[in-house]
Amino acid sequence: MAQLTVYLDEKTRRRIERAAREGDVSVSQWVKDKLTQALERDWPAGYFDLFGSLKDSDLARPAQPPCRLTLRGRPRDGPYFLDANICIYALKDTFRGMADRVRRHTPAEIKIAAIVRAELQFGARKSASSARTRELLERFLSPYEVVPFDSTATDAYADLRFNLEQKGTPIGPNDMILAATVLASDGCLVTHNTQEFRRVKRLRIEDWTQ
Repeated sequence: MAQLTVYLDEKTRRRIERAAREGDVSVSQWVKDKLTQALERDWPAGYFDLFGSLKDSDLARPAQPPCRLTLRGRPRDGPYFLDANICIYALKDTFRGMADRVRRHTPAEIKIAAIVRAELQFGARKSASSARTRELLERFLSPYEVVPFDSTATDAYADLRFNLEQKGTPIGPNDMILAATVLASDGCLVTHNTQEFRRVKRLRIEDWTQ
């Protein structure tokens, strides 16, 4: 279980509590969101942007009595892989808060399978405003690692396809490549197409539209 303890002086604590109330979220969620936004690949600069200039002594000996704030997160069982439909929902903010849900996670926690990137690029080329759509897509994808369909994933694909065909419950060819990529990385697939992917044994899935 990921955990972070932050020591705050009384004035800062009150300011954070007020901001959390105005945003209609818990204090822990407000701080988590701010840390995520400020610290993505920018430590320690982001920390000081968030909390202000602090001397080493301030960090080592917080004001007394300190306010102790503990944030608990999801167990780190591997990266999240975004399906193409989730990427599109985040780009268009189709589901309220979807874009924020994605931004709550650091780029290191989210991966894009190569097959998903290919599907998104194909969709962008079919768009009526292709150049603009491709630009927005590249901007959205740029922070995230694109995971290739490598030899480990091809082994997972062979096993997966064999097992599904044996059971008579195949899934789409691109979905099979995606599932194999996620399984090979011990990841969690974030998708709205849960009905199809539930056929894949051992594949962890989440639907962030719910």
